[in-house]
Amino acid sequence: MYFKLNNAEQELKSVFECWVSGTRSYCVSQLSGGGGTGRGNQDYLKAQQLFLERLAMAGMKILKVALVSGRNETPPYDDSRELDLTRLPNQDDVRAFRIAVNRLAKNVGRDASKPGGSRTKKLLYEVRWPGDAKLLEGHVLKALNFVVTEPSQDDLKYKALGDYLEAQDDEVVVLPIHRIAGLVGGLPKSARSAQFWANAQNHHWSRRKQWLLRGF
Repeated sequence: MYFKLNNAEQELKSVFECWVSGTRSYCVSQLSGGGGTGRGNQDYLKAQQLFLERLAMAGMKILKVALVSGRNETPPYDDSRELDLTRLPNQDDVRAFRIAVNRLAKNVGRDASKPGGSRTKKLLYEVRWPGDAKLLEGHVLKALNFVVTEPSQDDLKYKALGDYLEAQDDEVVVLPIHRIAGLVGGLPKSARSAQFWANAQNHHWSRRKQWLLRGF
């Protein structure tokens, strides 16, 4: 499920994922996309700043920041690189912390012989929850003022596949390509490759999650 930061001053078109990771911690990842057309997401930095400000106001401390490979890969992550928090300023200085995080992330895995930074801006934050009560996802969403956002067109397209899988009782389901195409309304030629469905380094989460979230 995807979320956006509820903000009365301006709608920020930046998408997050959020889930409880322990009894006193939770994780948030900010996707690099979600900003509409054009090069890059112009709302990414504004949303990142607002997110970090809300953490600071609530007295929540970031335990870990990692850069995740594959812009639309989602948990459980199989390729992430943790940033060195000792190289970052105090989290109470939100702007300085944000700038330092992005500068550090830009050089993770960078090929110095090529221009530009890392291929993705998708960051994963692990955050300590300050309360004593049992931590639930709803507590986090309320504290950060997250609201559910509409699914992408890819999510809508492949939802029919997920609905089909959810109705099956067998532990193993085999579907020919033409059956899947009939469910989702056509597929490109590249769908005949395993990478189209399972390559964690590309933009395939909207397709893969229909299998994974149903236990296959």
